[in-house]
This record gives sequence, C-alpha cells and structure tokens, in this order.
Amino acid sequence: MFWIIFAGILLFLASLPFLRLIFKRILMALKLSAAAKKAGGRLIPTHFFWLFGKRRGNTCDFYIETANKLISVKLFTMLRKQSDLHIFCQGSYYVQHSFSFWLWIGGTHETKPKQFPVYNFMYALPKGAEGKPLYPTLLVHPACLEIKKHIDINDTVTAYAGDLICGMYVQSLAGLTKICKGI
Repeated sequence: MFWIIFAGILLFLASLPFLRLIFKRILMALKLSAAAKKAGGRLIPTHFFWLFGKRRGNTCDFYIETANKLISVKLFTMLRKQSDLHIFCQGSYYVQHSFSFWLWIGGTHETKPKQFPVYNFMYALPKGAEGKPLYPTLLVHPACLEIKKHIDINDTVTAYAGDLICGMYVQSLAGLTKICKGI
C-alpha cells in the first residue's frame, strides 16, 4: 500500500509542469481572445490542437487579426519557470535550466543546441487578410526566467518583448496583449 501511495505522489509531482502548462495556456487563450475582441479583431486557430503548439512544428499555431494588422503566432513552450532561453542569431537555441535544493546548493544544466525549424507564418492564412502587414511572432509561454540573444560568440544581450530575432518578434503574453489592444 505504501508503494502505491508513494508512486501516486511521484506521478503527481512529475505531472506538475504539464498541469501548469495546461492551466497557463487556457488562461492565455482567454486573455488573447478578450484583447482581440476589445481591439475589434479576432483570434483564428490554424489547427485543432493550437493551444498546445509544439517546438518542432513548423507552422504557426494561430493568428490574431485586427483592423490594421495580422499577427502570426508560433507558441514556444518552456515547462520550467527557472529556465533561460538562449537564442543565436544563426537560428539555433538552447535552454539553460537552473535548479536548487536549498539556498546554497544548486546549479545549471544546459540542453544541447537545437536548430529552429523554418516556421511557415503564412500557413492557413485567413480570408480577407491578404493586404494587411504580417507580424511573425514567437510567443514564449509559459514564460521563462530570461531570454538571451547571442549576437556573437562573446556578445550576449538580454532580449526584451518585441525584439526581432531570427526574423520573428519574440513576445511575452503581456507584450502580445498590449499589441492586440494597440497600446
């Protein structure tokens, strides 16, 4: 009986990042839909599981259409809040995870560098949006601790919401909501 309870607790702890992801994405959809409607626009999904866009997929996950612009959004998932996203201008990225056991014991772990797929931000373009300017956007959600842009081997800067990296605007949910509202 002890082992069943122990296994259940471990399973619950292992599923916490995914539960956080589902909760955050549902809230994201509600906030973006409300912001688009307030701006006189609409949120247009491009596929059935748009809310759970994956890193390796090469198509955009949804569009936000307003009166004067079309924002094509690709979702980028960060499961752990204590992670940094490092993006190289050549089109690759890696994630640096930070961890700590107590205040004085901890460290970092870096994933292997991976190449961004060539994203198709014009995938399933909505009807009537042909003349509007297109803004390709990489939405990092749930948010990570920090996004760093590597211009050169020795030159690393902190990227902020709205920075153009690898031909796409890197955004947070708050930044994308402000763009939808026209602020």
